[in-house]
Amino acid sequence: MAQTNLTTKEIHCKVLYLGAQGVGKSTNLQNIYRNSSAEYKTGLVTISHGALDDQYYEFLPLSMGYVQGYHIKIHLFTLPISNYYPVSEQILLKDMDGLVYIVDSQTENLTDSIDYLFDVQNRIQEFNPEAHTLPQIYQYNKRDKDSCVSLDVLQKTFNLNGVPF
Repeated sequence: MAQTNLTTKEIHCKVLYLGAQGVGKSTNLQNIYRNSSAEYKTGLVTISHGALDDQYYEFLPLSMGYVQGYHIKIHLFTLPISNYYPVSEQILLKDMDGLVYIVDSQTENLTDSIDYLFDVQNRIQEFNPEAHTLPQIYQYNKRDKDSCVSLDVLQKTFNLNGVPF
């Protein structure tokens, strides 16, 4: 649920970008940052975890302006593929306001995306039992590749709740 600070008159919303390694989570945040107006963005932050090159978080805070005197801030995060840092993961998964599942559409990578989705859904359920009620987006990446699975198959495999894609 969005966090409201009545003293500072701010509303903070947290959206997580999830997906197996190499599906495009970081690329999504980088493109949002690159294409956002300077008045809305403050910077793209990458938090590295030392020797584990593929284990890092990215954070993109965006200002969405004011509504009835409250400053609306959207915080976009990527979630690393594994949970080497369970406390950090718990903080990200708790109290989130939306999910973007990134899926690699290529046949050869479909199993990785399926495995990741089921694993991360179990972890989400542990820290946020009401996550199934949150807004969700399924983004099917790499549709320009020759070995893409049909959208119908992707929808039946990943989008079991029938949310728009």
